[in-house]
Amino acid sequence: MLHYLWGEAAATATYFINRSLAKKLQDKTPEEAWCGVKKSVQHLKLFGSLCFEMSDLGNSYTSWALSLK
Repeated sequence: MLHYLWGEAAATATYFINRSLAKKLQDKTPEEAWCGVKKSVQHLKLFGSLCFEMSDLGNSYTSWALSLK
């Protein structure tokens, strides 16, 4: 990753962590526990691409057929 993107990556990770459920907070998000109001996550978009894990068994057809999503 490029050096100047690490700050943005840390800020994004913190943003998502604060909007994720936490078991110790009785299934509330940290921001909900702090502010007392449940925040919306409707503005978040799914991004990325599909990934496949390939099983290397020697036979390329078998490896392709056994790949995991």
